[in-house]
Amino acid sequence: MNSIKEFSKLDKAFDAAKFSSKLSNIYRRFKTTASDGKFEEMEPYLTPELYQKISSETAVRAKSGKVLYTERITILGTELLGFETEVGFDRIFADVRVRAVEYVADIKTRKRLSGSAEEQFMTVRVVLRRESGRVSPQLTGISAQNCPYCGAPVNINKSSKCDYCGRVLNTDSFDWLIESAEIH
Repeated sequence: MNSIKEFSKLDKAFDAAKFSSKLSNIYRRFKTTASDGKFEEMEPYLTPELYQKISSETAVRAKSGKVLYTERITILGTELLGFETEVGFDRIFADVRVRAVEYVADIKTRKRLSGSAEEQFMTVRVVLRRESGRVSPQLTGISAQNCPYCGAPVNINKSSKCDYCGRVLNTDSFDWLIESAEIH
């Protein structure tokens, strides 16, 4: 694995602090949207494979009347560990230190079926990828965004789907996709 400092030489616009901050926000959203039943909002931030895997796991759990809740999540820190480049993709490896309460509950009553009511500390290894050769966008301020499919104005921070046509939207402001996230 190569150093993040080396990655900054390949992508002059890459800012490790901004990347870490964005990753923290996306990871928090990742955990809370699943609990809120709005996981589809995460589709633009996950690889298709990871999105499908988590969607399937969530559907199986729901079919059995269960839901995975995450409460009182606090991101304690994010450490960028390094990067690798393979044919077609760059990957960044990061550890996200988290404190949260996670448990499986009855989908209707929300009664805890398994897991602890106590806060747990964990480190989650997150692997993010993007196409090789891309560079970080240099944001110059506020810009209007419109749906590339129908032209309607959109707020990508509000939803990952166009309110008008319903198509899934992606954003170039953070072109990395979460490929995996596992407790380490």
